[in-house]
Amino acid sequence: MPKQESQKKKLTRFPISRLKRIMQLNEDIGKIGASVPVVASKAIEMFLTEIVGLTLKEARKKSSSRMSSEFIIRATESDPKFAFLKNMEQFKNRE
Repeated sequence: MPKQESQKKKLTRFPISRLKRIMQLNEDIGKIGASVPVVASKAIEMFLTEIVGLTLKEARKKSSSRMSSEFIIRATESDPKFAFLKNMEQFKNRE
């Protein structure tokens, strides 16, 4: 049973205390409720899962065994819900 309890406790993949500290670096943010970093952690996890999935599809289209920034850019450009990422110049300039 202890293993099951530890799995239930770890519902997020990102450290909650670190997320809270990062959020509070912004001077406009005051106190943060206990659930805010947990929800933010889950949102980050879901966002990255989707980006990585799309990137993997792009890499497989080119029969590549590695994911690169090129595939991330193509993946985000192919899906309209990621239009806010279209200006990823810092990735384009690395290649």
